[in-house]
Amino acid sequence: MKKILWGILIVVILLSALELSLRAVFVVFHWAPSGLTPEKSITQNKLWQQQLFSNFLGVQQSDPYLLWKFKPRLNKHIFVTNSQGTLGPEYKTKKSPGTFRILLLGDSSPVGLGLPDRRYAFGEQFERLLTENLSNQKFELINAAVSGYTSAQGLLWFRKYGVKLKPDLVLIYFGNNDASYNGYIEDKELLSRLVWMVSLQEFLSNFALYRTLRGILLPLKEKLLNTADSQPKRLKVRVSAEDYYHNIEDIVRLARQSGGKVMLMTVPVPRQWPPAIEFKPFVNLQTKAGQPVMAEESRNTLSQEMAYCLDWSEIKQKYPQIDYWTLNVLRQVYADTGNLDSSIQSHQQKLDAGKDTVVDLNNLAVLYWRKQDYLKSLQYITQALALDSANAILHYNLGMLAKKMGDSLSASGEFEKAKELDFYSLRTKKAYNDKLKSLAQQQKISLVDLDSIFLANHNEFLFIDHCHPKPEGHRLMAEALLEKFRPTGWMDALNKN
Repeated sequence: MKKILWGILIVVILLSALELSLRAVFVVFHWAPSGLTPEKSITQNKLWQQQLFSNFLGVQQSDPYLLWKFKPRLNKHIFVTNSQGTLGPEYKTKKSPGTFRILLLGDSSPVGLGLPDRRYAFGEQFERLLTENLSNQKFELINAAVSGYTSAQGLLWFRKYGVKLKPDLVLIYFGNNDASYNGYIEDKELLSRLVWMVSLQEFLSNFALYRTLRGILLPLKEKLLNTADSQPKRLKVRVSAEDYYHNIEDIVRLARQSGGKVMLMTVPVPRQWPPAIEFKPFVNLQTKAGQPVMAEESRNTLSQEMAYCLDWSEIKQKYPQIDYWTLNVLRQVYADTGNLDSSIQSHQQKLDAGKDTVVDLNNLAVLYWRKQDYLKSLQYITQALALDSANAILHYNLGMLAKKMGDSLSASGEFEKAKELDFYSLRTKKAYNDKLKSLAQQQKISLVDLDSIFLANHNEFLFIDHCHPKPEGHRLMAEALLEKFRPTGWMDALNKN
């Protein structure tokens, strides 16, 4: 026994001496071991959204567990947070007796991005409508929505923080970020570490010995993985439709286990918004070391000089008080300048030289569309689609052409195709909303079909941009939540109390 204790003591002394020696080396020689730092992870996997949202508008910060989150105690326009970093007033983990607690999980739409004031956001409006209809009942909204979040991040937040709050009702609104290209790995690979593992790594990072070993072993691991994986990397959406289903399913399960009810919401998006333009402003996003963050494939796609059939008179009608950001994004779209005929001649010469490129065919179609020669435009857009049938921009332009020709049915079909093929904008896809409907039906969960409600109420005029509703859209959403809340029996039960 004494030998074992002496052995342990010697090992501790040796490790302590090594730790002190390494710390001295770090201080004297200003040396730090290299390893797979967060910046290297972002660079290698081209995770440009992580780079962007980690300091989005100066209101968000990096988080080792959730990737990013709102800074606490903000008071900046719509970004008004409490000490917990969630939107709205302070709250205690244990709710007050007689309080009906509502927890809202979601992305930038329930955050209220683009709204003039937090009061217009649908979660806050829903809370007010409930208070007006049930004046004797106290309601408390905890808005835990965060800009840029997917259902994977929402699940982790709820697992770590939300379950403890024991909400009576959980509102779920995710999808637009899930169905978008970020880089070469999905969110689930980034978020696979458990809470205790993150905490352990943070603790061990205090020791020079751990940092040194990590700096030696991680590059070796990285080299072995790169050697084994010789296949070219492919862009991936942040969360697949199948994983989206399971993420929402897990939130529902956890909410029910903690005694709460759930209300799901399908996600409405504009059908006629031009595809593949939201990411254009971030093509040149760089790391602190000056390296491009976005994948080369994405940068090449977004940098193509593809023209769009933009109807500016219609845009002004839809957005009479168009915000600066939306206008700036739309102005990122390529357009041939100068005389229409000379631009047509320039593209035609390239085609006559045997260079049948999709870009030139598309741009000729747009130029003829601008000249109102719709038959010529149709000729070139059809040729372009024969070369690239999965191009979202081509389908959008064909939709705009069909619209001008009075074929509204074909136009709607083309706009829908453009939306479904567009992974360079933050717009959810039909498969994700269908997954919600399927889950709601299978597990008897309340579902508010906001997508259908928007389509029945002049959908295209209810958005600020690619996915964020105007104040009128948020009002519709809050009223739809109230209408769904009524027949559940919750209002009757609360009235009796």
